[in-house]
Amino acid sequence: MAAWGSVLIEARLRVMADPTGVLWHSFNRYDSRRHTGFAGLANQGATCYMNSLLQSLFMLTPLVRACWQIPTEGEDPNDSVALALQRLFYRLHSSPHPVSTGELTRSFGWDAVDAFMQHDVQEFSRVLLDELEKRMKKTAVEGTVEALLTGKLRNIIQCTQVDFTSSRTETFYDVVMPVRGLASLKDSFDAYVKEEMLSGDN
Repeated sequence: MAAWGSVLIEARLRVMADPTGVLWHSFNRYDSRRHTGFAGLANQGATCYMNSLLQSLFMLTPLVRACWQIPTEGEDPNDSVALALQRLFYRLHSSPHPVSTGELTRSFGWDAVDAFMQHDVQEFSRVLLDELEKRMKKTAVEGTVEALLTGKLRNIIQCTQVDFTSSRTETFYDVVMPVRGLASLKDSFDAYVKEEMLSGDN
């Protein structure tokens, strides 16, 4: 029979102040509006990409006001993206609880399975903003999406051997930034605007 030895167990305790109340909070009955001023959005399954975009758009007050001016009388929020978004923005303003995005996703024709599938946020953004632009045409808020959410990019090609330069200006809604192997957003922007030598078939 083997003899049992003794084991020394050492425990170290670190006490941390948590003025936010977030570190050890279960969030049961948590009143987000009282603590932060915002209710937030409930996740339907894998809709975090959509929620982050919608909450960003919600912070653009001129866009929210323009959305509310889209005529939607008599429409069904389960079939109308514009009405579903109006109602979503209203609830984000007024609800004491996290707001459901169910009406909005149904207005896109999604079912419960789609809510559990990760979609591309850039593609979702384009579909949503295209729909808003379409619905704002011939209203007092036409052009709001473009005025708020587009930028201009200028491509310049300059010859190294002869004195020739050409430039082209393009409108963009989003910019695809390089991130692999880069440590910061500044590095990403520097890489994006870095000069590129074109030669051969280029």
